[in-house]
Amino acid sequence: MDKRHKLVSMTPDQNLRFWDLFDPKPPTFTFNCRHPDDDHLTAIAFSQDNNILVTGDTSGQMKMWDITDVDLNDQKTEKMFLERYFIIAHRATINTVQIVEEKIPNNQKLIMSASNDNNIHLHMLSNGAYVGYFG
Repeated sequence: MDKRHKLVSMTPDQNLRFWDLFDPKPPTFTFNCRHPDDDHLTAIAFSQDNNILVTGDTSGQMKMWDITDVDLNDQKTEKMFLERYFIIAHRATINTVQIVEEKIPNNQKLIMSASNDNNIHLHMLSNGAYVGYFG
């Protein structure tokens, strides 16, 4: 699957819409992230290899998705979005998430998230375990 030429947008109803950069048609794929009903998606991040997706929402919750086997040209592969974990990372809206993959001891990868609670939190990408915070 080639995810390199995709653009992703978020909708208020918790959908991610994947667009082909070279084709102006409607989105090639739409996926609902299934965060709690009253929440809205506010942040997304992809790993460098485009196989991991992290989503954040208005209540401070994050989900990590394994999308290794997703074919963004086939709407029937939505079941291939594998939710690996769900964590309450903040007490307020998450503004941004980033996957940190470079120069981390023991080749560990981190999720860094910033929120309206005025904190930046760090979690292990592998399992969502809390590492620490700035703020």
